[in-house]
Amino acid sequence: NLERDLLAAKIDEVPEILGRYSSPLKPGQLTRDRLNAIQRCFQHDSVEDIIKALEEDEDKEWATQTLKLLSRMSPTSLKVVHQQMKEGGQRSFTECFKMEAVMAERFMERPDFFEGVRALLVDKDKSPKWSPASLAEVRENNTNN
Repeated sequence: NLERDLLAAKIDEVPEILGRYSSPLKPGQLTRDRLNAIQRCFQHDSVEDIIKALEEDEDKEWATQTLKLLSRMSPTSLKVVHQQMKEGGQRSFTECFKMEAVMAERFMERPDFFEGVRALLVDKDKSPKWSPASLAEVRENNTNN
């Protein structure tokens, strides 16, 4: 198995061992170009800037699919998760778990969680009515609590 082989290997044998256990990328898997596109578009300080970068990105097919996916998400959730990603990079593993526990509790206090469940699982209409309905309407105090 991979773990056993790596533990028994000399450092110069690691690339060959990893090669034995790897497989070629399948269509849609993460490639270097896709990783570069993700980094290029998602490096921005606001969700609005991420959206703008996606709209202008050279990888049109991927950017269009990503924009379509993001457009179905709760605007508040997009901003909260973006903030979480920025803060998480500055926190310890334990602090990140505590932050996520607080986030989960807070999401349960807001209407978007239940609206998402309704739209996807209850009525199955896949047409959630987010509150607020757009990124522009999300107030900063809704993302920092």
